[in-house]
Amino acid sequence: GKKMGKTEKGAVWLDPAKTSPYDFFQYWRNIDDADVIRVMKMLTFMTLDEIAEYETLEGAGLNRAKERLAYEITAMVHGKEEA
Repeated sequence: GKKMGKTEKGAVWLDPAKTSPYDFFQYWRNIDDADVIRVMKMLTFMTLDEIAEYETLEGAGLNRAKERLAYEITAMVHGKEEA
């Protein structure tokens, strides 16, 4: 089916036929800096201690947190091979 609303292009689907695992990973990899830790807490099975290691990162260091977030969510949805 089609997404209802103004933009179908901005939709992220769990179905790999609609959003490839690569695009799915990139969506989470490019999440806004301010949302990374909050999303880690809500959508991953990472421990709070693991997440705390990323909370103080800034700038280029924050990219490590984004990559971990993208990996964790993509692995959960599409499997570790695709992540």
